[in-house]
Amino acid sequence: MQRACKHCGQQLTVHDLAKSKTVSMETDRKESGLKGFRFRCYNCPQCGYEDLFVDVLHLHGEDLAGYERRREQLDGAVRDVHEPMVEVSLVEGPCRETGGGFHPN
Repeated sequence: MQRACKHCGQQLTVHDLAKSKTVSMETDRKESGLKGFRFRCYNCPQCGYEDLFVDVLHLHGEDLAGYERRREQLDGAVRDVHEPMVEVSLVEGPCRETGGGFHPN
């Protein structure tokens, strides 16, 4: 998945992934029992901003309306994040079963 810094547009690579922060956030999410999304955090080498991507994943058996409702709820939470030098993006993740976009069962 191609990712770019939301602040300056710099293409982000695997080398820019903030691995320890991503692992920490993912561990907390899993321990809380939260499903249907994942975190990926990058440090932009050009502007120094932190880019947090929240990939919204399709849950097994979830219909399009359920997915959209869940995405809207996450979007509201993401808009409430106001941290200095941090940009947060909500991204449609792949369908777990097919690797592609939304595919209803």
